[in-house]
Amino acid sequence: MNLEQSKAIVRGYLNEIVNNRNMAAFDRYLSEDVVFNEARGFREQHPARMQATLAAFPDFHLVARTYG
Repeated sequence: MNLEQSKAIVRGYLNEIVNNRNMAAFDRYLSEDVVFNEARGFREQHPARMQATLAAFPDFHLVARTYG
């Protein structure tokens, strides 16, 4: 996989799951055994984390930018 393909995957995740709140797309981006910040169980915890973030920041939106 080259750098541009990796960037496209990250942009897809940010747009589909984070910005469009399409949790049905979650399985396309993260494997069942994903480890995030050295903690297991991310897949199970992510919906609750997103819900808490959106409750605190209803306009929450991320933009992927590249530099250099």
